[in-house]
Amino acid sequence: MKIFDLLYQLNPTETKVHLAVTNPGGESPLDFFKKGNEEFAKYQSVQTRMNFSRGFILSLIQLDNKKEWLFAGIYKVNGHEKRWTTFSIQDSTHRPLL
Repeated sequence: MKIFDLLYQLNPTETKVHLAVTNPGGESPLDFFKKGNEEFAKYQSVQTRMNFSRGFILSLIQLDNKKEWLFAGIYKVNGHEKRWTTFSIQDSTHRPLL
């Protein structure tokens, strides 16, 4: 499936675009993504604010050259607990969500 076919199925009012960048502690989201979708979901679930208050998260990871972004997937938000957001992995094979 082409990414634009997938994007056309998303409702913008229900989708948050997450631009994942290296955090101040030096942890790279790309390193977690390379470990697998579950590890990346855990990494991005820790938030200091309610950043993921919509139903779906479309995640992009900033690459080392800081000019390109890697599509990391679309995740369904299952809930929130203080600093944590829980996710379901929706597109490990880039299949339609809806």
